[in-house]
Amino acid sequence: MSTTATTNQPADVSDASDSESPTEETADLSLDDVFHILQTFRRREAIRYMLQAGDLVKMCDVAEHVAAKEHETTVKQLMSDERQRVYIPLYQSHLPELDEAGIIDYDKPRGIVRPGECLEQFRQYLDSAPLETDDAKEDATGTSANDR
Repeated sequence: MSTTATTNQPADVSDASDSESPTEETADLSLDDVFHILQTFRRREAIRYMLQAGDLVKMCDVAEHVAAKEHETTVKQLMSDERQRVYIPLYQSHLPELDEAGIIDYDKPRGIVRPGECLEQFRQYLDSAPLETDDAKEDATGTSANDR
């Protein structure tokens, strides 16, 4: 087995789900996969929330956090439609994508989210990145091409 951990080159583990038993090496996502995941504000904020929570959370709590950050307000001050515009894409698209990548463990029927084996890989990117929104904030409808 070659060791790629000492280089800055992404490991050739673009489909870590093919391995029978994940190891520390195969649990890591490629740099391309990491950047794809971090491409949208909603996924970044969902990951940031999970890193802070560190344990099992309700999906609706993740959605409320992301909506509050997106609308630069508090969870208590969110309007129902602001919550809904964030909840649906998270439920249907973003959280399943994070689950498939091993970043979270998303139990969609129960509405439960747990940290996944690749979650900690994102801490280095999100701890040093300022909180800023992307196209999702600029679009008055709360959606953008990146968030669909």
